[in-house]
Amino acid sequence: MLLSPRAAGQLIQFVSRYVEADTAHMELSPYSVGDRIGPEALTIEDGVRAGSWTARAYDAEARPTTPVGLIENGRVARLLHNTASAADAETYPAGNAIPSLGFDQPPRIHARHLAVAPGDATRAELREGADVLVDRFDEPWLRDEFERIQRSGFMPASVPYAKDIGHKIGTRSNPGRADLPIAEGYSLVDGERAGRVEGVSLAYDPATLREVTAIGAARSTVTGITEKHKSWLPYAVTAPAIRLRAMLRPTE
Repeated sequence: MLLSPRAAGQLIQFVSRYVEADTAHMELSPYSVGDRIGPEALTIEDGVRAGSWTARAYDAEARPTTPVGLIENGRVARLLHNTASAADAETYPAGNAIPSLGFDQPPRIHARHLAVAPGDATRAELREGADVLVDRFDEPWLRDEFERIQRSGFMPASVPYAKDIGHKIGTRSNPGRADLPIAEGYSLVDGERAGRVEGVSLAYDPATLREVTAIGAARSTVTGITEKHKSWLPYAVTAPAIRLRAMLRPTE
């Protein structure tokens, strides 16, 4: 399967939600610092990009914004923090308290502008052996009902609340599993489009990115809006095309 830079950016934005400190405190993340999430070629930074909405010196807590290396050589290097979660973890906040789009909701821990390091694969190399090209995904569907409820419900932007929920539910056995419906996709024959692919979803699980087999050299930026506990937050991701082995399943 080949993901365009746009689809790859959407996938990376979805995955970044699992390296937010409050998600980890709630025992809803399948990843911990040091875990392998992808191949050694996969490196992801959350930064402050000139020309992006993230190009600001301070975050919503008036903390200086600095780059954060989230995934380094395929492993989780750090989590995204606000001031309270960073103090709890005895680390330093990097300005990841993101203001919501409405004044009635508090800031949330969230990525600003994710950047996936480019690889060296050409367009022809990326398409070689790929049978499906995904250009765009719809909103992910979380398979775990509890995770779905917690993500969509109102949660105070506080570390004590997240930790309290985590203590009550304990370690979840299947966090981080979702279906990403393909909104725009095409079958590939000899590297060329041969018809639309409809009614299927990429089945994501914590090992999906380990199956990345090639990373493109050219990158582009996708922007959008995502929801976190009744707050709407902007995001931006600069990513290359990515080829990976992944399972498709019918969209429910």
